[in-house]
Amino acid sequence: MKSLGPQKSNLPSSGNLKISVSPIDLASVKQRLSVGATMMARILDSHGGGKYTVGFAGLSMVAESPLDLPRGSQIYVRVESFEPRIHLKLIDPDSKDGVAQLLKKFGISNADKEAAALLKEFMDLGLPLDKASIKKGLIALKNGLTPREAARFAAQDISLKEIMLPKVKASEGSLSSALSRLLSGLEASSRSADASKIRDALTFSGDLADLFERHPLKMERRILGPDPQQVSQDVKALLIKMTREDGGQSETPTLAKELLDVLEGHYLFGEPEPEIPFVVDDDGMKDGSISAERTEGRAIVRIRLDTSKLGQVVGVLDFQKKKVGMSFGVPKDEGRDALKAKMNELRTTMKAFGFDLESLTVDTLREDEPSEPAPLGLDIKA
Repeated sequence: MKSLGPQKSNLPSSGNLKISVSPIDLASVKQRLSVGATMMARILDSHGGGKYTVGFAGLSMVAESPLDLPRGSQIYVRVESFEPRIHLKLIDPDSKDGVAQLLKKFGISNADKEAAALLKEFMDLGLPLDKASIKKGLIALKNGLTPREAARFAAQDISLKEIMLPKVKASEGSLSSALSRLLSGLEASSRSADASKIRDALTFSGDLADLFERHPLKMERRILGPDPQQVSQDVKALLIKMTREDGGQSETPTLAKELLDVLEGHYLFGEPEPEIPFVVDDDGMKDGSISAERTEGRAIVRIRLDTSKLGQVVGVLDFQKKKVGMSFGVPKDEGRDALKAKMNELRTTMKAFGFDLESLTVDTLREDEPSEPAPLGLDIKA
C-alpha cells in the first residue's frame, strides 16, 4: 500500500503529495455518492495523455478527460452515471447550471446569498447535496454558524442542539493553544498536579497505546489500545468537573470548557474528517491527530505528527485481519532514512498489538515528483 491522501490544510497541499491509487470498489463509491450529487473535486496530479489523479468525496481515483485540468486546481462536478465508469460532468458554479440551478432545485430563492454560500461550501468540502442536509445546514446558519461550519455540521448525523454549536466552532481550533492556556491557568492557581495529569493525558511521547489509555476521548475512540473500561484515570471527568467549579477570580472553568470543546469538536466535526487530536511535545507543543475508518475486515488509520527533526509526518496504517501495511510521507530524505531504520522496532510494536507488519513504505514529499498512474476509474467531461 502506498497511499497518502489529502490532509489538513496546514500540511503540504494535495497537489504536492506523492500518491498512488488502488482500484476502488464501486459499491463503496455508491455508499458516498448518488447520481446527481454535486461537489468539489481537486486535480491531485497529471500523468499526461489526458489522465489525472482526482480527489473527491474522500476518494482518490484516476480519471480520463479531454479537458486541460491543471494540477492542484479545484473543479466542480456532478455525478452523471456510474456505468460503465463513473462519469463526472464539469459544471460552472456561477452559471445557471451551477449554484443558481441547485438553489432552484431545493426550492430556495436565487437572492438568498447565505444559501448560495452554504451550497458552495458543500461543494468545496466535497459533500454530496440533498434536501435534508441543505435544510439542516440552513437551520444551522440561523443558529449562528458560518456557511462552512454549517455545511460540515449538516454532513454529520447529529441533531442540532445548542450544546453542539461551540463544538462546531471549536473544531478548527488548535489543541496545543487551548491546552497551553489551561495549563498556565492551573499553574497560576497552584494546581500543578492537575496540570501535569492533563498535560500527560494529551501528549504523545512515542507509544500510541499509552496515549489512548490516558486520552480524554478514550471512551469514544475505537482504534487501538486496551479496553477503556479498565482504565482508572479519567481526565475527561476531571475536565468536566473543572467546568462546573465556582471560578471566582479564576478562569479555570472557561479554559477547561474551551479545551473540551476543541477535543470534542475535532472528534465530531474535524476537517477533512473527524479525528482525535493530541499534542506532540517536541521542542514546544505542536498539534497532532489520528483518525480511522472501518469496513468489514479492514481498518484504515491516518496519523499526523509535527516534529522538530523530521518536520510534518503523515502516515497511513492499513489493518487487514492480522496484517498491517504502513505508508509514511516526510518532507526530508533524512526523515525517510530515519523511519526506515525503525522498521524492526515498528514490527516489534505491531507484534505486541497482535499484528504482523507486512509492508513499510516511506516517501519524501516532493513538489516536482509525479504520482504513479493507476487503473482508470472515471471520466470527466464538460
